[in-house]
Amino acid sequence: MSGPLNLSEVHPKAITARYGDTVQQFGHSTRVAHPTLTPYIHVHQYYGRVSAAATLQALHTEEGRRNPYPHYAALHATGPVAPLTGHYAAVVHGYDAVSRVLRDPTFRVLDAEQLGSQLPTWHEHPSLTVLMNSMMFINGEQHARLRRLITREFTARRVAALAETVTRQVDHLLDRLAEHDGEVDFIKEFAFPLPSNVIGELLGVPAEDRPWFQPHVSAIGAVLDAGGPDKFAVADKAATELSAYFTDLVRQRRADPRDDLVTVLSAAGADDDPLSHEELLSALVLVFNAGFETTTHLLGNGLEVLLRHPDAARRLREQPDLAPSYVEEFLRLEAPAQLTTRWTAMDAEIDGVPSWPVPRCWCCSVRPTATRRGSPTRTRSGPSAPTTRT
Repeated sequence: MSGPLNLSEVHPKAITARYGDTVQQFGHSTRVAHPTLTPYIHVHQYYGRVSAAATLQALHTEEGRRNPYPHYAALHATGPVAPLTGHYAAVVHGYDAVSRVLRDPTFRVLDAEQLGSQLPTWHEHPSLTVLMNSMMFINGEQHARLRRLITREFTARRVAALAETVTRQVDHLLDRLAEHDGEVDFIKEFAFPLPSNVIGELLGVPAEDRPWFQPHVSAIGAVLDAGGPDKFAVADKAATELSAYFTDLVRQRRADPRDDLVTVLSAAGADDDPLSHEELLSALVLVFNAGFETTTHLLGNGLEVLLRHPDAARRLREQPDLAPSYVEEFLRLEAPAQLTTRWTAMDAEIDGVPSWPVPRCWCCSVRPTATRRGSPTRTRSGPSAPTTRT
């Protein structure tokens, strides 16, 4: 047998895949010997079903990024997990399957070991170096160590003070919005400056420097998006400049300590297990990046939902105590982060597809936001304007 399994030989509605030296029929446990030694997977198009590979490719286009919901529906037609060819072994989008992959330590975040197998020259890119030194891209004990050193500085007093900062910043920005006559750019005037100023104040970044951060942090984050490698030149320049900025700020805070996160992180673990200079810089970039970019998009997405559902907006105005539930629903419907990646350090199986293993050192593209999506009628009206169910 030299090609993919002939669909006429199996159940007519089964999706089949060729993986390494086996052919597997989804919905069955059938395994057929295959002479090839090259591990790869091929998904057929059959009975109107578009291949998972084609669907994932469509999601990476500009149109797919603006309106991913019909493509999520197509993925659901393949089941909770669909195999892929190339660097990714599968795309995971079923609720239980996604939950399993994200919680199971067998499935690791993309770290230096895995990145090195795909891009041996990654050390040459300052943007990747900054990312790979952060706890977002580290597994196991090293991740636990960085998380412990960093999170213990977020004391109850500091969090309470942050709440006061948020309230003050919201009041200030709303007053500025009220001064506008006619249309206003919500992202520019509110959704970006609010989290940027809050995180800037938390870290101790001077107010006059904060606008400088937005394009720099966005450039670094862009390499994580689909098609990111072509953005290395801008991202590397931004990472070099950010590292130089924080190096100088750390030097200032060590000479003149203040009540901010740069000061306390500069001394984190100093007695027994200090952060290295590279870990410190990566932590500061990560806090600023994670602290404002996703929040900016969440605010924009949430406003779009409310504008399209005036009854829900009116209810929120009448019952402001519902705000936490609204935020959770915004995150479920229009999450700022649409996908993540996991890889396996050992052969593993994904729940829901027990007969199909994920081979060691192959990656899974995990789509948490697709777990509760499925209606092809959902659509977006613009590049950053998501809508709710129809």
